[in-house]
Amino acid sequence: MKKLVFTIFVVLACLLFGRNSYAQQDKPTEYHVKAVFLYNFANFVKWPEKAFSSKTDPIIIGVFGKNPFGEALDRIVDDEYVDERPIVIKYSESTEELSSCHILYIATFDKELLALILGKVNNTNILTVGEVEKFTGLGGIIGFVMEENKVQFDINMKAAEKANLKVSSKLQKVARKIIKD
Repeated sequence: MKKLVFTIFVVLACLLFGRNSYAQQDKPTEYHVKAVFLYNFANFVKWPEKAFSSKTDPIIIGVFGKNPFGEALDRIVDDEYVDERPIVIKYSESTEELSSCHILYIATFDKELLALILGKVNNTNILTVGEVEKFTGLGGIIGFVMEENKVQFDINMKAAEKANLKVSSKLQKVARKIIKD
């Protein structure tokens, strides 16, 4: 049942939100799927009011490090809104710009750098997402994993609670694993 729900989630995400990025190819790549997930995380996570200065401030998806998405992420979020908030993408290789993000995709496999970044955003309202092995065990909130040639993810609920983020039960249902402590 869980695999069916997961498959439906990915297919719907690709059909509904990937219309601009999948028009020219038959099968989405791993990073196209991850880009769709990043967009959808914005739909299934709630930030505290203090994370925004107004009701129309954008939701900022930050990509730290080398961009693995190509143009896919930009095309997926182009002209998209979540709760009347536009989605904006920021790319950076500087740790100084991390605090302005709502979702932070950490594109590094360097565990020392990862620890520095997670320490820097600790106790902020930033949804951290990465794909380094055991990302959630290192304090990240959502960790991508490849299993049976499918993109899946784990959620660290303790880290989400520490960041004052509310993760929808719908998102939790399609997660591969929920970490609660």
